[in-house]
Amino acid sequence: MENFPDIGAPDWGFADDDPEAAVTQVQFGDGYMLRQPEGINYLRDSWSPAWSSLDKDTAEATYQWLRQRKNLKAFLWAHPISGEQIQVLCTAVSLTYNDYNDYALRTTFKRDFNPI
Repeated sequence: MENFPDIGAPDWGFADDDPEAAVTQVQFGDGYMLRQPEGINYLRDSWSPAWSSLDKDTAEATYQWLRQRKNLKAFLWAHPISGEQIQVLCTAVSLTYNDYNDYALRTTFKRDFNPI
């Protein structure tokens, strides 16, 4: 499995996004509610790392690398706080240019549970 390119830590203020919980709920007439997780991996983590001060070559190469894998091919990404290697899928990627001659790369990664 491929590793995400080493382009440095994402912008300050990076945080874990609120995980989505895939849970089936059944409401009964007496107010009782039955809840059941949808599978063993029912908590679905996602992250939105962004890099705002990249040089042109690094930004464009990383953007193309992610674009080719978007919603298709998982890769390993090192969580910037814990250092844990996580298998993720890129579900969103954008590249913008700012007034300071810097490129900004914004992404959304979702944990991928498919076997390697």
